[in-house]
Amino acid sequence: MRKSVYVIFILIVAGIVFTCARKSHVTRTDVLAEAIERDLMGSYTDSLWGYTITYPSFFERVPDSMMKDTAAVRFRYWNEELIELSAFVLPNRQGYSLAQGMDSIAALSHATRKRLGNDCFTISGPVYVDGGEMAGYVYYAKYVRHRKLWFVQRLVYPREYERVVRRLIARVNQWKVWEDGGADIAY
Repeated sequence: MRKSVYVIFILIVAGIVFTCARKSHVTRTDVLAEAIERDLMGSYTDSLWGYTITYPSFFERVPDSMMKDTAAVRFRYWNEELIELSAFVLPNRQGYSLAQGMDSIAALSHATRKRLGNDCFTISGPVYVDGGEMAGYVYYAKYVRHRKLWFVQRLVYPREYERVVRRLIARVNQWKVWEDGGADIAY
């Protein structure tokens, strides 16, 4: 009987010690990853082109005077590290097919990975700013072709945050430009 009491006591103490030790190892990235996974997500619909994107509700919409196009939007999270989710529309003046567009844009964007889909392509690689690589940051982007336009959703994040942003990458992969399946854009 005494042995049972000691064993139970030791198991309870070990459980408490293990739980306390685990809580002390929770990092900022763990908290952010959980926040992104549990967030209900906000939704943004562009008034000009009609595309819709979802974003974590705690990301801040950035009014950016440097963005010339009214069909662009950015949402950012900044806490020592930057995570940015953006959407924009680019002209496809050359009338590139998906494969041609992927090869051309991948080369210009220093993409290290590319994947062609039925109506879109995705590329990813290191982030370059003003001709130089932004140390430690990568991007993941999806391009959807519609007539002579590219609809783009792009995620920029620190390389070591791959696990943290996996839900956002999945959202970019699943992105349908128009939720109802189409649009009446005469461009």
